Amino acid sequence: GAAAESGAVGAGAAAGGGAPVLDLRVDGFDLLLEKGQLAFAQWLGRNRELVEQRLQGVLVPVWNEYQASLRRQRTVWDEELRVRCQRQLQARYRHERAVSTLRLSLEQRRVSTLAHVHEVTAERRRHRRRDENNRLQHASALWQRLRAFLQQPLAVWGGSYDDHLLRWRLDPTELPARMRSRTMPDHSFFERYPLLDSAESVGSGGGNRPCSLLSRQYQARLEHERHLQRHHVSSWATVVAAETVPLHDDDG
Repeated sequence: GAAAESGAVGAGAAAGGGAPVLDLRVDGFDLLLEKGQLAFAQWLGRNRELVEQRLQGVLVPVWNEYQASLRRQRTVWDEELRVRCQRQLQARYRHERAVSTLRLSLEQRRVSTLAHVHEVTAERRRHRRRDENNRLQHASALWQRLRAFLQQPLAVWGGSYDDHLLRWRLDPTELPARMRSRTMPDHSFFERYPLLDSAESVGSGGGNRPCSLLSRQYQARLEHERHLQRHHVSSWATVVAAETVPLHDDDG
């Protein structure tokens, strides 16, 4: 083995112009196939420098290429990571922007809904007060007509035609030859001849304003009737309010 190795080394040196060339497959690593660990160790000890040079010449370019490919792959990975992070940041920004827009839209909708609810509630309250006022006015007008009907002469609450405060006037209906022979009660008599005090009795021209001797009695009766009217109107309004279904704000 030593002779063959020296022959191989000498042949390599002659071929290389004095520089020894090491053949790693002849009398070298093939010794491991024959399980000649001692011979391989002796061969490796004698040719260590040549083995290191040969291995460096073969493995260094591979290692450098591996390092370069690893750097390129790392650069690609860094770029992909940067792009991925940038996309995640953009997606997060779009999500936060969409959430902010949605919150603003919901807040605006809530404010507009509350304003609409308040407006509808106020409108319903106005309608309810208007309906209550209309019912009271209708009840008052109905009571006025009913009171006038019941208090007319010869009615249930009315007096007879011999009432000393009842005044008469000619009926505007004319007969042939423009004759007006019928009389009718004059309910506006005391409006034309009201009760006057000493200051109001003097007219604008210096003369006395016309009045009636019965105006004081009519005024006393009128005040008594107004008192009765207020009492009956309040009672009638109470009955109407009790029979009417109240309106609530949440009614459709």
